[in-house]
Amino acid sequence: MLKNVTIMGPIAIGGQLWGPSIQSMILEKAPRGAWDAYSRAVATGVQAQVQFFCQRVTVPRLSWYPRFARWPAPIAPPMANDPTPLMTIASAASGAFKESELKAAIVRAFTNPRPACAEQVAKAIGDGLGRALFPWLSATLVRNVMGGGPVPSYAPPHVPAGPVFGMGNQLRGGMS
Repeated sequence: MLKNVTIMGPIAIGGQLWGPSIQSMILEKAPRGAWDAYSRAVATGVQAQVQFFCQRVTVPRLSWYPRFARWPAPIAPPMANDPTPLMTIASAASGAFKESELKAAIVRAFTNPRPACAEQVAKAIGDGLGRALFPWLSATLVRNVMGGGPVPSYAPPHVPAGPVFGMGNQLRGGMS
């Protein structure tokens, strides 16, 4: 979910991406027993890359709220942003999902001594995730970032409308 996106008239900028713990989701489904060392390293490495990704995702001055350029009231109610591909706000962060970066994060997460074929397992997981995540970034839309706020210049009858200056936060399920 995107939180704390700044709204200046029609323009949205900034914000922070928050997400669930990928590590716990991976460990919940991962094989145990002899595979435990691999499962833990994969979960830890992928979580590190997801956190790295989330910390770098930001809205880069997009015209998400065209109606907020001239709002005819003292306060604009919450309105959804114009849908945008996730890659548009994540291009600077997408390097976190390169195959080589995923592999390196998984390899760093292995305990010493590393289990047999640790680098090959990390490479296979990194390659597979990297190939899957880039199409996902392009196909996923950022929706329902609900923006609104005050119109400081609103002063009828002389100034009957003005730009909205506020914040936007995404509703759950806003990435689709």
